[in-house]
Amino acid sequence: MGLRHTPIILPTLAAAPAAPPAGVSSLYARSDGRIYHQAGSGSAQPLLGVSARLTADQVKTGTTASNITGLQIPVQPGTYYLRYLLGYTADTSGAIRLGLNGPTASAAQITVDVYTTADTPPTPHRLDVIAALDTLSTAATGVTTGVALAAIMTARVVFSTAGNVTVRWAASAAASQVTLKAGSYGVCWAAQ
Repeated sequence: MGLRHTPIILPTLAAAPAAPPAGVSSLYARSDGRIYHQAGSGSAQPLLGVSARLTADQVKTGTTASNITGLQIPVQPGTYYLRYLLGYTADTSGAIRLGLNGPTASAAQITVDVYTTADTPPTPHRLDVIAALDTLSTAATGVTTGVALAAIMTARVVFSTAGNVTVRWAASAAASQVTLKAGSYGVCWAAQ
C-alpha cells in the first residue's frame, strides 16, 4: 500500500493566534509566507526556511556599498541562520566585497568565503568573519576577467527588530565592476 498525500489547507493569519492549551498544537500560515507551529504556551516557530533567488544579473561598479535587489528575506526578532550562494564575475581591476544588511541585531557572526581562479583546483578562501551588519568583507584576490566564480556567505544573527535581511555588496576599487549572476540565492531559517 502506497503513501497517500492529503493536502492540508492552513489559514493565513497576520499575527500569531492565542496560544493553544497545554498538549495542543496549532499549525498556520502567516502573511510573511511561512508556516508556523505553536505548541501549548510556547512561542510560534517557523517550520521551513525562507529563500530568495535573483532572476536577472546585477552589475555593481565602484566601492560604494549597496543592497542587492531581489535577495531580501523577511525576519522577525530572534535568532536566524542564513546562507547565500552567489555566482559572480569580476574584472581584473578588482573583486567582490560582501556583507549583510538588515534590521537591528544584537549579535552577528558572518563568514564570507570566495572561490577564485588563483587555485587549481579552485578552493575557497575565507575572506572574513564579520561581527556586525552593514560591514563588508575584504576583497578577494586571484580574480580572472569574465570567469564564473562563487561566493558563499553563512551567518548566525540575533535580530532585535523585524525587517528584511539582504546581501550588501561593493567592488573593491572605484573603477572595478562585479556582476552577480541570475540564480544566486539565499535561504534563512529560525533557530529552534
